Amino acid sequence: MKKVLVFDLDGTIIDTLYSIAYSCNQALTNHHYEPSEVKDYINYVGDGMKELVLRAMKLKEPNEDYQAICNMYQENYAKYQIDLAKPFDGMEETLKRLKEKGYHLACISNKPDLNVKEMVEHFYPGLFEYKAGQKDEVKRKPHEESLCIMADFFNVKKEEIAYIGDSHVDALFAKNFGCDLYLATYGYERKENLYSLNPLHFFDKPEDLINYF
Repeated sequence: MKKVLVFDLDGTIIDTLYSIAYSCNQALTNHHYEPSEVKDYINYVGDGMKELVLRAMKLKEPNEDYQAICNMYQENYAKYQIDLAKPFDGMEETLKRLKEKGYHLACISNKPDLNVKEMVEHFYPGLFEYKAGQKDEVKRKPHEESLCIMADFFNVKKEEIAYIGDSHVDALFAKNFGCDLYLATYGYERKENLYSLNPLHFFDKPEDLINYF
């Protein structure tokens, strides 16, 4: 029986694509790089801020402008992360139902830890007992370390955990840890890629999760 439901953030519980694109494009244009379309950021997200900026700069390796653009992106995102993001329709009601059923709710993301804690508590106050983002001392997704830390926090086994995300990174994360995976089809991964990831279930809207738990 599942006891803990662990959610990804970007593209799963919060629609952050516009806030990410706006913040990064401002940093790019300030340093004389071409901005990208918002839809292109679907291909940039998932592996943390450093990879996001590198992809937006259209580079394989950092250059002399890279760190300055990273810094400006972080500054911009701190300003816009709340105002330019929004919860997915039906997600708050779904989370409340799941919590009423007795599940513990957690969020683990490759977004910086402070951003994760601020955003989750702003959009879903009091619903998540555990919130964790990227920290230097913890290996980022898809490495399983952050799920291991969370399992210790709740004192639960792998069989008692389900991970809920929207991408290939989330699929690898759940596989590396050894827990069940549920994937959203409304998120940021290209739909044609999702079907090769072998989740236990797909869901087309947040409310569908009520049928699984």
